[in-house]
Parts: sequence; structure tokens; C-alpha cells
Amino acid sequence: MEDSVFLLFLIAILLSPLVWTVSIVVRLIRRKDDWKEVHKLKLLLTASVIVLLIEAALVFSVALMIH
Repeated sequence: MEDSVFLLFLIAILLSPLVWTVSIVVRLIRRKDDWKEVHKLKLLLTASVIVLLIEAALVFSVALMIH
């Protein structure tokens, strides 16, 4: 029981950068005409994808250690 609660907590942590990444993509689509804003959003998108991949790897490794 404790393990499943802990895994749900880890998945909730993983959802935060996922929502952040989706919101950046939506902003990027809406502001595609402003090249300065697009450049900033592309940098933010790159950073958020890196954070998402790191957190996914951490969640996966913790899930493997639990089971």
C-alpha cells in the first residue's frame, strides 16, 4: 500500500513539468509571429523537456527500486 502511494506521488511530481511543457508549446503556437518571443519560448521548451526527461528517469529508477 505504501509503495503505490509513493508511486502516485512520483507520478504527480512528473505531471508538473509535463503541464509546463504543454503550456509553453501552446504559447509558442499562439505567438509564432514574434521572433523574439519565439526564441525565448524555444529555450524554455528545451529546458522543460530536459527537466521532464530527468524527472522521468528518476521516477523510473525509483519505481524499479521499489519493485
